[in-house]
Amino acid sequence: MTRLQALKQFKREVAPSVVARYGKNDKPACREAWNNWTDMLHKDGKITRQQYDTWIGPKSCAVKTRKGRREFGGPSQKQMYYRAVHQASGADQTFLHLVKSGLTRDELKKLIKRRPSLWGRYASWVSRLPAR
Repeated sequence: MTRLQALKQFKREVAPSVVARYGKNDKPACREAWNNWTDMLHKDGKITRQQYDTWIGPKSCAVKTRKGRREFGGPSQKQMYYRAVHQASGADQTFLHLVKSGLTRDELKKLIKRRPSLWGRYASWVSRLPAR
């Protein structure tokens, strides 16, 4: 299946129900429906992993950026993955910088307590850090 075929089928079969449920201007709902649609196509073997990772959504899902440009359908699956990897890498670099700067056990425990979703993955470091 080509991207054009997928777009036509999406507009014919999926988009009308999204518009009926969420309205014409709900771009996140449109992008979510597109991601779910391409995920289903990939799982059914109708498109390849490469297609699933790189296709962006239809123009009807486009949003205007701060600079006035239009982004068509938001980022691809692959772009979202690498953005998440990049963010995690930045958090790791920040943590290592704090360790080199003298982060203590008590300080790390406070950070974990304050924001477990961010700092919780470094809990194994508590026993490795100096007490004070």
